[in-house]
Amino acid sequence: MSVLAAGRVAETVVSHAWNKDYTQVAICANENVVYVYAATPDTPAGQWKLLHTLQEHDQHVSSVDWAPTSNLIVTCSHDRNAYVWNHRTDDTWQPNLVILRLNRAALSARWSPLGNKFAITSGAKSVCICYYEEDNNWWVSKLIKKRHDSTVLSVSWHPSNVLLATTSSDFKCRVFTAQVKGTDDAASAAAWLGDDAKFGECLFEICAGGWVHAAAWSLAGTSLAFTSHDCITQFIDGMHGPANTWAANLLPAKCVALPEGSLPLRDLTFLSDNIVVAAGYDCTPVLFEANVANQVVQSWSFKAALGGRGRVDGDIGDKGASRFTSSLAVFKAQSDLGLASCGATGPSSAASDSPHDNCVQCIRSVAVRTSSSQAHVGTFTTSGLDGRVVLWEV
Repeated sequence: MSVLAAGRVAETVVSHAWNKDYTQVAICANENVVYVYAATPDTPAGQWKLLHTLQEHDQHVSSVDWAPTSNLIVTCSHDRNAYVWNHRTDDTWQPNLVILRLNRAALSARWSPLGNKFAITSGAKSVCICYYEEDNNWWVSKLIKKRHDSTVLSVSWHPSNVLLATTSSDFKCRVFTAQVKGTDDAASAAAWLGDDAKFGECLFEICAGGWVHAAAWSLAGTSLAFTSHDCITQFIDGMHGPANTWAANLLPAKCVALPEGSLPLRDLTFLSDNIVVAAGYDCTPVLFEANVANQVVQSWSFKAALGGRGRVDGDIGDKGASRFTSSLAVFKAQSDLGLASCGATGPSSAASDSPHDNCVQCIRSVAVRTSSSQAHVGTFTTSGLDGRVVLWEV
């Protein structure tokens, strides 16, 4: 478990997204523009080359996502708008306004696994499922308005492309149907949801002890993980067969608390069906691992906090400077994270050895070839409020 590359690309980064072949990255830097860089995950961010600046939003861009199957970028902003950006043959990006019909800020954007639609969360207690209408040549949306009692913070698409999990500041994680007639394959949607399923139905909801910041589905789609502000991550396993049968056969959530003294997590993702990586206010990623017996998940447990600074832009090779940097890191850990001593265990103790020195906001799983391994899903990038983007390997 190590850092392969790290570097600062902006004063702060609230979201980042890679294109499908990992040769370019889009960065939200808490401004009303999005920057597109020529980059690879294993190149320190300080060495990236700026290619384009996407300018159309009036207020801060809150999220960016790159379609997994095409060269389309979606952005959303506090100005209540979203744009789909299409890369043209003259090497410019053309923005296409998405009709959201929101009266509050748009907060998070995520493409579906097939890249034929995307979801936008908002402060209007709703989720917009957006799709392209060829007849009218525009992007329109259908709203999921039911059940949410507060701001919807994030979404995660199920691998089936017709289900999604939402997280909200009303202390709940929910799973909804999200099929769109004419966009999704009817036979596939019926196999997952049944013939009579309606758009926007809530299949089930799980309560948490605080704001639910993020959720993620396993690669096989049989497990759901979500993390909340009470430092607890919950896992729902055993979701096999049609989704319309899950609620009746739902297993109790497996709750895993972070070690004492830890701070809440902000984002998480599955690296494999049995490994979850998460990160947040402790500035360093942590791993959760499933305990499996007879191909059935019995429990989940906290495994480790990742550490090691790796190849970081701007590191000082001078020994005296290194000692000063180390002492400063200990002081910051004591003042910012509440650590009584550098001998503490858990995520906070690893934070002083992390390339990040502020909250990690976004995690992206990447499949890249590294010097120590073949292409695999055990690598991921993180970005945070310190403006750094870091490549990790597990």
